[in-house]
Amino acid sequence: MEERFFVALSRWAKRQDENFASQILVNIIQRLSKKDPDAPLIFLKYLTGFDYTDISTENLIVNFQKSIGEKGRPDICIFSQGIKAIIEVKLWSIKSGDQLIKYANFLNEKSNEKIKKLLLYLTNPFVPKESAPVPNIPVPFKHIYWKEAYNVIKDICSKDDIVTSWLVNEFYGFLLERRLILEKVNDLGNTGKEIINLHDMIKYAIVEKLGTPSRQTASISDQEKPFIGWYGKVKSKRVWIGFLLIKPHVLIIDGAAGETIPKINPPLNVKWKLAESMWSPLSYNINLDLNEVNFFDKDGDEQATIISKFIEEVKEEIEKA
Repeated sequence: MEERFFVALSRWAKRQDENFASQILVNIIQRLSKKDPDAPLIFLKYLTGFDYTDISTENLIVNFQKSIGEKGRPDICIFSQGIKAIIEVKLWSIKSGDQLIKYANFLNEKSNEKIKKLLLYLTNPFVPKESAPVPNIPVPFKHIYWKEAYNVIKDICSKDDIVTSWLVNEFYGFLLERRLILEKVNDLGNTGKEIINLHDMIKYAIVEKLGTPSRQTASISDQEKPFIGWYGKVKSKRVWIGFLLIKPHVLIIDGAAGETIPKINPPLNVKWKLAESMWSPLSYNINLDLNEVNFFDKDGDEQATIISKFIEEVKEEIEKA
């Protein structure tokens, strides 16, 4: 199988993934703007919902790490006579509070009331959107994931532009390989790649519904119950969410570290079931058989929704119990 273009090139930029991904995104937006000068503004509008229809595109530039003096070098700048937008890019490191404040202050200092200002925070899908690195950022602010950015450039790109379409597709391959986009989980069969995809999807759903999981848990030395999962918190209870490697198609929510889950009567309209806890006597777990909800027939986004809904429904029942 032929290796994806940007995946192969990235080997020459070791430990530079953030810069590499930012540069690719900038180059694609620049190419799109040659076909349509409004493309950078359309990109921002689709990502944020802000209306930029009346903004001047005069002297519009899209730059990678443009110096803004003492405030630093933002990863991506989209500047024109009518807008100043900065995108702070993160792949796996997430400590950006000081940088975001510096960029927000720069936007406030350098922009008059007629110039639109916008600060974007672009991260992997495992950073909760409601937990910005700093509160009360003094300019319009939006936290976005790489999947959202990719979807927008894919939608903007004309199918007639063969070269840019190819670059966008290869960029998608790079984001998948770096696990910055959730990949569809195919029929598991215990293959390592599919197990990793399911693992990532569970973590994403926990982040979305419960906040950042406290830590990952995994044991393949336990011959009876080798498992992979995450710890999360529902109300005041710590819960474990994951699966056994011998039955990866069954998702389990169980008590963690001596916590117990009460006996819950599942609502009639759900597929998940109550069973005896794997770890604690006189306790219970909740499990969902992915085969019973046709999980493997869905695309990646639908699969993530199924897992998120499962966690949300169980969370609500535990909180009521």
